[in-house]
Amino acid sequence: MPGRLWQNTGVKVTARPQNVTHRHRLPKAERIEQVLHAAAIEFAKTGYFGTTVEAIADRAGISQPYIFKLFGSKSALFSRVVSESFDALTGAMMSASEGLSGTSSLMAMGNKYRESLRDNPAVLIQLHAIAACSDPEIRAVVDGAFGRQWNAIAERSGANNVQIKVFVGLGRLLTDVAAIAGTESGPGWKSAVRTSIPRSLYDALETPPEGTG
Repeated sequence: MPGRLWQNTGVKVTARPQNVTHRHRLPKAERIEQVLHAAAIEFAKTGYFGTTVEAIADRAGISQPYIFKLFGSKSALFSRVVSESFDALTGAMMSASEGLSGTSSLMAMGNKYRESLRDNPAVLIQLHAIAACSDPEIRAVVDGAFGRQWNAIAERSGANNVQIKVFVGLGRLLTDVAAIAGTESGPGWKSAVRTSIPRSLYDALETPPEGTG
């Protein structure tokens, strides 16, 4: 799965200088990667509604018309970035839990997800994506990305719906706190939220009460 745009999933993200004046011809595939990289940084900072194509073009060192030529629209570019951010984190969790199943796989995936939240633009991009779901195109992309993530977790772990709901819900909470606090640590509610979840919690949900789900 794609992981090239994100820190802590195997590839280091470094900010590109803005207002690049030196341009040289790159293969189309490399130019697309360059734009996606720049867009990820800009969208993470100011979201879909607050980010201009001009800002992305300046960071990538290309013209605005060329971005539209490559992607067609700002929403299409944002959708691509969102999809790759979700898939990168999902892929990282799958790699971390390879060969495992059940509660052991959930613990491994959870630890990797927590690690991946550090200084990762995907954290803010995913939150911005949810905020932009008033756009039907973006809503469909987020729907699909969540679905792929849920199905991958279910297939790898063999967990029931209640276990997965708890796992994903706790992950969303960690995502929110990472966006609010960044790498800040110390006593208080943010530290409490980051408390590790014992495997016994998932074990206790192996046979959920009838009618739950």
